[in-house]
Amino acid sequence: MKLRSRAKTTTTEGTAAAVKKPAKSKKKLIITLAVVAVVLIAIIALFKSCSGSAAQAGTAYITADVVKGDIESKLSGSAPLQPANSYTVTSLVAGTVIEDTFAEGDKVTKDQLLYKLSSTS
Repeated sequence: MKLRSRAKTTTTEGTAAAVKKPAKSKKKLIITLAVVAVVLIAIIALFKSCSGSAAQAGTAYITADVVKGDIESKLSGSAPLQPANSYTVTSLVAGTVIEDTFAEGDKVTKDQLLYKLSSTS
């Protein structure tokens, strides 16, 4: 017949008592050590990357004298053009346009004569 307790195990045959640690505390110890190791590795990697990258990169600078000059920039392309505004002009009478009284780009005013029409068509 065996008698058990949490901290040690004894037998009725008279053998020496054996001390056992619960399995949960062993798992907690392993998990804690693993977390500490990962954190230490991350900290070491962070310090190495921050301190070593600038020195290892060997940043080189090129200097030049300041001179006055022109900057030339070109832009080319193609696309269909659309007018910003478009108007349709209609007449109350039918006829042929004989003369226009304005040129392209001129500003016109209200009631200004734009076209002379021939009513014989």
